[in-house]
Amino acid sequence: MKAFIFTLMISLLIVQQDTVKYDIQNMKNEFIKLTNNMVPMRQYVLKIYKKGEISIDELIEHISDTTSCKVNYYSILMNSYLSELRTATIYFGEVCAYVIDMILFKEILSNRNYNVDYSYQLFEEYDDYVHAQGYIGYINSIKSIDKHELINVQESYRKWWKINHKKNLKEIRKESRKGNVPLAGSIYRWY
Repeated sequence: MKAFIFTLMISLLIVQQDTVKYDIQNMKNEFIKLTNNMVPMRQYVLKIYKKGEISIDELIEHISDTTSCKVNYYSILMNSYLSELRTATIYFGEVCAYVIDMILFKEILSNRNYNVDYSYQLFEEYDDYVHAQGYIGYINSIKSIDKHELINVQESYRKWWKINHKKNLKEIRKESRKGNVPLAGSIYRWY
């Protein structure tokens, strides 16, 4: 009986990991064709977020992805309440890192109906954002990173996860609020 339960649990874990891969691929497909309708991509972001720490391994594998889209208004990850209008290049790898940070810092998102289209923002509610500007830059400069540096960002997330992957999500979130975050100790930070 114990062997059966163990096998069942492993099977469920494999299925969950496969659905994370599927959701990340669909999120990327929606990112590539992003115009001014965030609804399809938002739905995959939320699905991945809701799966919690089981999504982190796969998201880390995509942080070095330099697929980009130009957004001629606010960054899709930007909290427009705090930001000015600008043209932004967003990399899919940044989106994946952002979803990891959502998992780390947001225990709950607002109960908004995110099936509605309110143009280009990822979220409508101010409190649902993790980072005000929604891009990775340098600690000593507000300049955005170059796409070639996503590999270094990925390595920071990977090192952080190697140390923290055995902890439960509650403990990880508690430590994240105290500064134990993936980019700590690197030359990068979220804006």
